[in-house]
Amino acid sequence: MDCCSLEGRTLKHAKVVEVLSEFVLVRLEPLDWEEDAAFGKRFGIEEYPAILLLDWQAEKKLGVIGDVPPEDVAKGLREALTR
Repeated sequence: MDCCSLEGRTLKHAKVVEVLSEFVLVRLEPLDWEEDAAFGKRFGIEEYPAILLLDWQAEKKLGVIGDVPPEDVAKGLREALTR
């Protein structure tokens, strides 16, 4: 999955959209910005595209890398809301 697939398909999938209103999305530019790449590495993200879910204290709750079905992304987001 490339970044276009993540933004164009996964984040627009109905099951994912149902949950996204509970989150704040931030897009990093790891290939262009050194500080964005460093931020991702801080949480173990070294491959892109990736979805990284942090709580309000910047603790990692979910890390999804690569080609993951939208249903799995939605499930992970829902589970994170109940923790």
